[in-house]
Amino acid sequence: MVVTRTVGAYKDPALPAPLEVPEGEAWLSRLTALEPGCALTLEAAARTLCPHDAVPDRCYRRVVLQLDRGAAANPDLAGLLAQGAAQLDGLQPLAFAELSEGGRVAALRQVEGGPFFRAIQRGTVRHLYDDREVWALFGYEGSAHQLGGYRERGFADLAWLADPPKAICEGEGDLT
Repeated sequence: MVVTRTVGAYKDPALPAPLEVPEGEAWLSRLTALEPGCALTLEAAARTLCPHDAVPDRCYRRVVLQLDRGAAANPDLAGLLAQGAAQLDGLQPLAFAELSEGGRVAALRQVEGGPFFRAIQRGTVRHLYDDREVWALFGYEGSAHQLGGYRERGFADLAWLADPPKAICEGEGDLT
């Protein structure tokens, strides 16, 4: 049984709001350090590293825009990302973004021991899973601290989890 509900994700108010991402190819105009072809390769790499069918492209594009911000501030990172994306694109006859999922996985496995792979893996995990829109899609409500903590907010409000059998709740059942 799949339970769907709308969840508001709360974030530390000290953190900046998520980046706005234009629809379609217009998002590429927001790049400041990376070339569009590199950005498309990084977007495909981010989706391959952390594949979620329910997560829209704009969330993966936010990851790339965050990597672009880092590249704008650090020329070494910009070079690493550009070289790594070019390497991924050169491993197969097709561009990396045009490969099947299996082809992308195989290409990423060829570079997984290097600094480029570590940079995109860490960047993807950090920026994708710190996105309020992704939190809401996964049903994660965010930090409880700003809302009074779990004790005050209902640490056992697991609406997405089925209720345990009555015998266990009354102490009669075996939890093992």
